[in-house]
Amino acid sequence: MAKKDRPSKAKAERTRAVQRLNEAVTERRRLRDEQVTATDLAGNTVSQTIEFRMSATIDSLAAAVNLLVTQGRIQPQLSASLRAKLDEARQAVTRGNVSAAHGLLHAFGNQIAAQSGGTIEPGAANILLADVQYVAGAM
Repeated sequence: MAKKDRPSKAKAERTRAVQRLNEAVTERRRLRDEQVTATDLAGNTVSQTIEFRMSATIDSLAAAVNLLVTQGRIQPQLSASLRAKLDEARQAVTRGNVSAAHGLLHAFGNQIAAQSGGTIEPGAANILLADVQYVAGAM
């Protein structure tokens, strides 16, 4: 009976790990308040503060890579390698293997850093590096 409990215990641990990751990536990454002011033709002025919350996920990293390639800020020949790492990381999370996902995200970040200023524009690299650090840190 103990052997049957082990797989279900491991599966439960993987499920909890995935749940923690999902909760972490839905938490706010960055909170930013912007003050907006409008004045009508009669001179009436009103101001309002708007709160922005942003977070990053593996899927948002993949979308950012696609967008940055489309914008020409990442050379197309590099995109397949970057996307493959993110796809593998997503699959690892789905399997509950957070350690493997973390390693793949680290490799993604290393590749971004190594190519910054070369096949990746530095500004684009900075965006991706900030997001991958957040996602990896949330695991």
